[in-house]
Amino acid sequence: FPFQALSWCGCYDTRKRFDLTLKAIVTDVKPPVSSAPSLRLIETILLVVGETKLPVSKELLEAYSPFFDTLFNGDYREKQSGIFKIKVSHDDFIWFIKSLHKRSWEFSSMDRALTALSYADQYGMMHLHRRVVPFLRENKLPNEQIKETLVICTRFHDNEEIIGYLLEQCEDYQ
Repeated sequence: FPFQALSWCGCYDTRKRFDLTLKAIVTDVKPPVSSAPSLRLIETILLVVGETKLPVSKELLEAYSPFFDTLFNGDYREKQSGIFKIKVSHDDFIWFIKSLHKRSWEFSSMDRALTALSYADQYGMMHLHRRVVPFLRENKLPNEQIKETLVICTRFHDNEEIIGYLLEQCEDYQ
């Protein structure tokens, strides 16, 4: 069973195996009274980051983030224009969108890992912090970022592992 199909359902573990059994029954069916609704294509919207307009998948961002779901579907004037402004680093946001589309979070530096944590908090993507923990475990957090990171991580559900890591970093700092 292809992993890509399950990722839309919230299962991201590529090591799990699933079996799918379908049972089809042939019956006489009357045609529907009204025509079937048309399929909606994937909608692309524009996010303005700095001076750049970035086309992004509305459905993908809505699926992963309550922030973007509210932004795109709430009663805001930006909804009428279809252009939404967000205040983030252009390069970091490009990395974030590419990682989200690939469903692969690769942290090449502590800055990328901390960016992912701040975006997880800012955009309500609480599952994302779990992706950062293995990277943090293997790397030392700079002393000047311990306090800010601890504050961000206290907002996450299921945060015992990352809070434990940060407390260990605090002990090393003293």
